[in-house]
Amino acid sequence: MVRINRNPQILVIFLLILVLLISGCGKKVCKTNADCSDDNKCTNDYCVKGKECKHTAIKDCHCGNGVCEKIENQCTCPEDCTKCLGKEGKYLKKVCVDDECVTDAANVTEKSFTDIITERDLKLQATYTYDYPFNLQKSVFNIKIRIQQLGTYALRPRINKVEVFKKRDRLGTDVTIFGSKRINKVLWSEDTEINEDIVLDNVEMNGSETSHIANVKIYYDYITGTKQEETPITYSKEFKEPIVFVAPTTKQKCPENCDDSNDCTKDYCSQKTGYFCMHDAVTSSCCGNNVCDPDEDKCTCPEDCGSCSGRFGSYMEFVCLEQECHAILRNDVVVTPRPIIDNRDISTDFSIEARIEYNEPFDVTQDNFKITIAMTKLNPATSDIVFERAHVLDTNNVLLGEKQDINSPLSQIGESFDVEIPVSFVMRDVEEEHMPKIKLIYSYTRPPRGTSPGELLTNQFYEKAIGKLVFVNPT
Repeated sequence: MVRINRNPQILVIFLLILVLLISGCGKKVCKTNADCSDDNKCTNDYCVKGKECKHTAIKDCHCGNGVCEKIENQCTCPEDCTKCLGKEGKYLKKVCVDDECVTDAANVTEKSFTDIITERDLKLQATYTYDYPFNLQKSVFNIKIRIQQLGTYALRPRINKVEVFKKRDRLGTDVTIFGSKRINKVLWSEDTEINEDIVLDNVEMNGSETSHIANVKIYYDYITGTKQEETPITYSKEFKEPIVFVAPTTKQKCPENCDDSNDCTKDYCSQKTGYFCMHDAVTSSCCGNNVCDPDEDKCTCPEDCGSCSGRFGSYMEFVCLEQECHAILRNDVVVTPRPIIDNRDISTDFSIEARIEYNEPFDVTQDNFKITIAMTKLNPATSDIVFERAHVLDTNNVLLGEKQDINSPLSQIGESFDVEIPVSFVMRDVEEEHMPKIKLIYSYTRPPRGTSPGELLTNQFYEKAIGKLVFVNPT
């Protein structure tokens, strides 16, 4: 049997100890102020007499008080208002910009593909590059165009305009143009490249994220054919994959620098430009403004006027001599004399031998066709043979050159005369191929026929085809 001690003194001592233990519960025991942190930015924490922590509110302190007040947001006080994190839709994310929680394009990658544009003697290569997703506030549609192949009769391809658009019907008769740009630049050679950014500021949006099948239309022209006619071309390309467009809520602003390193452009950006950089060509004469100004040429400004270099055709090349562009025969070209001997019977009345000499290639600035006509047979009754004039004719009897007033008579076998025929036609290029022929006009009195007396025959002609011949025009 357990006996309980009922001594009053012992019971009082026990109750005092119990009260002290209960009063000490809930109070943090500390030695320094550092022991009293409550992780609240809006309280002062300190240790009282090395035993007890005290916490007093800081006047006018907001962030950290556990309440998202009007003067706070997710970026200025994530402790009270939650953090500005996470995705908004499929292609947007939340970010802090200038202490504001906004959306911006997420996981942006670059897409690019190359397209070949073929038109008879001209083949162009176009490369299209754009952001995926396409941020309407900062992304641009980039197009690069260069010559892949330039035929003999294709010159000076010029890119005039590029459009990015969406077809609203199957036939493409109704379209929405997302953006366009006038370019007006010439591709002078395979080394020249057009590199342009196009702002797409008219995209139809359904919410903050939309996709469209885009199309590109390129307007260009080039000089083509032997007649050197300007041929305008319009080329369209539909993209296989849709472009995803996003409209973030970030506040737009201009880039820090819009300098395109071109002294011939005025570079600027403002609210009026949609906060995109613009580069307008200066109106004054400037090498690099895409205009061959009166004081510029291929040697002083190849950027605007084309380069004075490279081969042309089979024999010629362009070089700069004393700051002027000249077409000259290449150093490896060997000029070859070409003789043709043609024996011809002029019915039974007389016969001639024609010796025709010329150079290949034929330099129109100094060469002539040299012709020697000699009498080889003669009917004694034939008389008054006179060669009056000589022509060099092209296909369809186009006049290339002539010699008037020759008036050279032939009256006996072995007699001959010489004539040189210069060419005088205007060449469109510094090298051209033609099919010339020699034509001599003569008259004579033929012998009597039976009871008919002798007859004077006028405007008789002798012709001899030369065949293909290349003419060159050094400058």
